[in-house]
Amino acid sequence: LSVGICMPRLTAFTAVLITQLMASPALIQPAHAGVFSLKCQPPAQSLPTEVERQVDSEVDLTVATVEQGSVSVSGSSHRFNEVVLLSQQDLARDWYLYRLCTEVRANRFSLERYEEIVASFATTYGGEVQQEQPQPDEGTPIEQRTVEAAPPLATQADVGAVTAAPEPEAGVAGINWVSIPSGSFEMGVADGESDERPVHTVTVSTFEISKTEVTTAQYRACVEAGRCSTHGLDKHQSCNWGRPERDEHPVNCVSWEQARAFASWVGGRLPSEAEWEYAARSAGEDWTHPWGDAAASCHYAVMEDNSGDGCGRSGTWPVCSRPAGHTQQGLCDMSGNVWEWVEDTYRNSYDGAPTDGSAWVFQSGSFFVYRGGTWREEAGSLRVTERRGEPLDRQISARGFRVAR
Repeated sequence: LSVGICMPRLTAFTAVLITQLMASPALIQPAHAGVFSLKCQPPAQSLPTEVERQVDSEVDLTVATVEQGSVSVSGSSHRFNEVVLLSQQDLARDWYLYRLCTEVRANRFSLERYEEIVASFATTYGGEVQQEQPQPDEGTPIEQRTVEAAPPLATQADVGAVTAAPEPEAGVAGINWVSIPSGSFEMGVADGESDERPVHTVTVSTFEISKTEVTTAQYRACVEAGRCSTHGLDKHQSCNWGRPERDEHPVNCVSWEQARAFASWVGGRLPSEAEWEYAARSAGEDWTHPWGDAAASCHYAVMEDNSGDGCGRSGTWPVCSRPAGHTQQGLCDMSGNVWEWVEDTYRNSYDGAPTDGSAWVFQSGSFFVYRGGTWREEAGSLRVTERRGEPLDRQISARGFRVAR
């Protein structure tokens, strides 16, 4: 079943929402401290590109509308019936709620209005809104409210309906582990930089890697457990540490040693450089980027483009904000958002590199490898073969990590 999108229908559909939203006499107030505990869980399944664009447009229009004045969300749960075919509606709603959740986390949308939309969707489609709302003393802000970003929605009974794949099992600190199958691939690229050569065949055993870059909230759990350090995490303005509204962003400004400490705490390690590239290539595909050979852009990755650093935001985005850029196994942000530390010592060529997928580590090495490009890099640096190296104690706002086991 093909997906059909009609821009005039989308405009009319959004207009209905705007009419309903403008009925409320109360102005939107800044989100209170409860947003800091809001959980934003991305759906496991990606949307077709054309549907994703319409969902993005819906989110942008919703946010722009509430920024202009008074809103209510009565009847908003009917909107997706006018946007996409039945086969995509459940998944489109899930992505809409997730994207809206990240806007709340970034203080660009009211928590109260978000909750109204979630409740409206749940009432119409049979889902449940799960909230944990402690009763504070009078005058005390509610700071521990928990809202699931995309509650399970009833599957519509139409032939060809898309059923989302289950989320990977979450481990310590909520790490979602994704299994990467074994295989062989050609590592490096013949026409790339000198440190990306020579191209060599590597055989990688089955391993698991985290679906997302480690988030600020996940790293905080390690700190609270007494296993991770906060040294230098807030040294730059663009560091995400200490900014609760960025809990769903990748933790950045971390050193190689801090990354390894976290990995050990969750029962893992840093991926080897070979494992990282193999995973970024969707298990060894001969591609330039995780999504294929299409040129890097803000449709696929958080990067620098004509709108500026970070796709115009001058910083990181919440993890998994660019589903079109996911690998075939569902890994997010393997290109863009932040560079990612790996286990290997940096060398300026692949001469003598291991061919079994293991890390290439030298006791005398002082520089370690990081991969993947960042919100501050242009398209050329987001290739899956691009590699850099820096001292293990260097902490910059453009670098984070993910874990493997």
